[in-house]
Amino acid sequence: GNDLKGANIQVSIIGQSFHALTDESGNYQIKIDPELVRSVPSYKIEVKKEGCSTYRNTENSPKQELVLKDIQLQCEKKEIKRRNLIITGAVLNQQGKTLNNASVLLRAGDIKKEVQTDYLGNYSINIVLEEYNYDIKSVRIEVKYNECTKNEIIDVPTGNTIYKDISLLCEIEKKVEEDKTTQTNLKASDPSIDNIKSYLVNNKIVMHDWWTFAYLKEFKNTELINKIKTDDRIEYHVKFNFEDYISGSLHDSEVYIVYKYDSSYNEWDFDEIIMIYITIDYEIPNESWIKITPISNTKWSCNGDYKLGWRTSPDGETIYSGPDRTEKFKLPKPYTNLWLYSREGKPITLKFTYKPN
Repeated sequence: GNDLKGANIQVSIIGQSFHALTDESGNYQIKIDPELVRSVPSYKIEVKKEGCSTYRNTENSPKQELVLKDIQLQCEKKEIKRRNLIITGAVLNQQGKTLNNASVLLRAGDIKKEVQTDYLGNYSINIVLEEYNYDIKSVRIEVKYNECTKNEIIDVPTGNTIYKDISLLCEIEKKVEEDKTTQTNLKASDPSIDNIKSYLVNNKIVMHDWWTFAYLKEFKNTELINKIKTDDRIEYHVKFNFEDYISGSLHDSEVYIVYKYDSSYNEWDFDEIIMIYITIDYEIPNESWIKITPISNTKWSCNGDYKLGWRTSPDGETIYSGPDRTEKFKLPKPYTNLWLYSREGKPITLKFTYKPN
């Protein structure tokens, strides 16, 4: 079953009640004096969640101090009214040439989303219309390129996709073309770090579509480690520290970013991104198990300085790691999920580093 957040767990022992709520991953932890538990032959456990069945049972008092208990509730499936709306097209100048790195901003009620046109001048905006804005009738598109802007109101059809090319008719485009003509011997400047960050917004940068930047403010720190340039190719080695705008989680990452020179338009065009690694921090509780799901089809490593317990299934063999162990740490394969707990006497933050296979 799926992990269930916000379920109310109650354990009752000789008139005393102990409570906990399940977290985002469906995990819970209740600490009870072991002497109290061992003083009675059994205890009662009750689990409730609105819209789900109630679990009640009498459990035999355990002899060990760490008890693993998975509970499954039958919950009603609530159908959420939702649909995707995709608006896609190209941004063009007076001569009908597509414009890359033009800003396209969509406004629809409380929804606001901005993207940049790619190296072919195309854009695509995907938004999710929930119940409160499902029947929205129109959206506003604001396009900006250099100092040239244009606003359009677009009616929303009953379907899910709108194709809309937008033409800019500003004189500034004429000046840009004239400047290019008079500077034919001046090669375009190399892409800057800000240019790279702007391009990465709304582009997936890591293995298997796991991460997509949504906002420039997600970049907390950017470091250029190395740059290799030839006449028609630039390779950047860049390190990012960034924060997920939705969850607030912090990550480190290194990538290679490649640009190729287009002599027809005297500009550097983005070519590809090659992932080196990305990190994820996991909060590991003390003496209670937590389930994590490593990124699939990757190699991972983590800090080996902590004393930990590991399992590859909820009831599988416990494997120990840490500076107090002499045997080589090795997990049996294959596995999809991992279960861990801290043997440090306190919760710890464990950093996983993922690399492409």
